[in-house]
Amino acid sequence: MTQIMSEKIIQSPLLNELHNRNKELRLAIRSILDEWYYLEYIVRPQLLSQYDSLFGELEIGIQIKTLKAAELARRVELLSIKKDRGEILTQELISLVNLFVDKEFDQYHKRIHEVYKSTEDKQQIHSTKNQNNPTDAELPKLYRAIVKKLHPDITVQSSDFLKYWQLAQDAYENKNLQKIRSLYLLICNDNEQNSQNTQNTYVDSISEEIKLQNEIKVLEIQLEREARKLSRLKSEEPFSIEKNLQNPQWVENHRQTLNNDLFKKCAEIKQYQLLMTELTGNEWQQSNGNTTPREQNFDQEFTNSTYFSGR
Repeated sequence: MTQIMSEKIIQSPLLNELHNRNKELRLAIRSILDEWYYLEYIVRPQLLSQYDSLFGELEIGIQIKTLKAAELARRVELLSIKKDRGEILTQELISLVNLFVDKEFDQYHKRIHEVYKSTEDKQQIHSTKNQNNPTDAELPKLYRAIVKKLHPDITVQSSDFLKYWQLAQDAYENKNLQKIRSLYLLICNDNEQNSQNTQNTYVDSISEEIKLQNEIKVLEIQLEREARKLSRLKSEEPFSIEKNLQNPQWVENHRQTLNNDLFKKCAEIKQYQLLMTELTGNEWQQSNGNTTPREQNFDQEFTNSTYFSGR
């Protein structure tokens, strides 16, 4: 009887409060990750599909015209420099300038294409390139621990399993250490804490308080970070225009805006074509009939990468 009373006295009255706070924070982080998953893998594809069905052709058309205008502008710029220097614009010189621009833009397209081909979200490019050595060491360690807990061979493949498994794979692929840390806190630390609590019912209450307080600080930081990221995600396209897509007036106004942009690009191209005609003495038309199949498809690759990764 005395032993039981002493054990009750040793236990801190703050432990229940700390345990509840710990649980509350974990649930809050889990809720944010659930919402993140829902937005990224369910809502985003639906919104992009809806946007594409409404404006896809116009968007791609604008990108194609923008590319042609930029190339023509570069040709005009180089030929004008030659002319201002007093050089005679012979057919040979014009051909050399055009060849130079073709190569210049080809290399530019390749660089852009490679960047967007290697990442699903261009917002991850900057953070991925700036990971330091500690991150490189910590990331695989936490990832292995998460995979060990979630692996299909030892875990029932419930909806929660599929959700967190997908989040873990994407976070590791994009070197998103913050997301990996949040998943680790939920999946690994939570299980470790539960097992320790059941095995050591009467551990020293002061030590347990300190441990819980430290865990709570870490959880609070992670919760704040995840909440900021979720808020930022919601403020970005396509989520920021979700309601607008249901508004016929906004749809019509946006379509008109895109049509105006397309018209401006067409007018810009005509202006540069006239300047090319004045400089070369011949009517200028963008060459597209003497290119290889790879070159013919390259403009489409460029516009697709820019278009689909820009939203």
